[in-house]
Amino acid sequence: SILGTASNLVSDFRDFMELDSEKNKGKKQNYRKLDNEIQKIEFKDVSFSYGDSKNIIEGLNLIINKGEKLGLVGVNGAGKTTFVNLLCGLYEPTKGEILINGFSKSDYDPSELRKVFSTVFQDSNVFPFTVAENIAMSEKNNTDLERVLNCIETADLAKKIEGTRDGVSSQVLKIIDSDGLIMSGGEMQKLYLARALYKNGSIMILDEPTAALDPIAERNQYLQYETICKNKIAIYISHRLASTSFCDKIAFLENGRIMEYGSHDELIKLGGKYNSMFEIQREYYKEENEDSELVKATILE
Repeated sequence: SILGTASNLVSDFRDFMELDSEKNKGKKQNYRKLDNEIQKIEFKDVSFSYGDSKNIIEGLNLIINKGEKLGLVGVNGAGKTTFVNLLCGLYEPTKGEILINGFSKSDYDPSELRKVFSTVFQDSNVFPFTVAENIAMSEKNNTDLERVLNCIETADLAKKIEGTRDGVSSQVLKIIDSDGLIMSGGEMQKLYLARALYKNGSIMILDEPTAALDPIAERNQYLQYETICKNKIAIYISHRLASTSFCDKIAFLENGRIMEYGSHDELIKLGGKYNSMFEIQREYYKEENEDSELVKATILE
């Protein structure tokens, strides 16, 4: 039955939420203090596999400093999302360690560590609550409505919300309210961004947040992210290489390894796999949009 399935899911969720307390029992008095300002992240010889299967991440070494924008690119299955799951603590390395400000992630209280991550995952969801509650992810009494409005404005969602009867108090979806708000794929992406902005963590992670958008809209959205994420550590994942060309550094992943690393211009000059993939994508967009000078100017710069 539906209730039985829901009960099992809730039980699994409770077990998941208790993992930290079980794993770190007795350590709570010894946790290192973690401020919201993260100065450096380091992956040190990190590998990861699901049980006895082949490593998804293999001997990965990488340093990301405060204010740096990192693009993670590569074909599907290269390990990009696994990298993010490891960083956020959803997975634990099977080998190596991840350092935050020079100390192992395990030295910090997991519940405090999660507060520094503002993430937009591929499989983000909205809930049948109000717009404000979906952005703040808290009850009405604990929601800063002015902050919600600022995040909606920054995420370019204000016009959509202002056009509704109840504004940020509008119900999302039609599960509870038959007049609930239905959003397009692009509008949902903007709501997820507003949610991440409201949390205001010092590490912003955007995992294919614009996959539902066309190439021009995606690039414009990423340029907006560049401004939003100023002074934060920002990690962008995209299968469209042109969209992350603004990043300070780009890591080209293949089979769980960083095959090439550098700025967009450096990787193009290198003439390796990144350059080859970029050229393939460029030719594709030229063929698809050969009559559109706007597309050429936007995608091929």
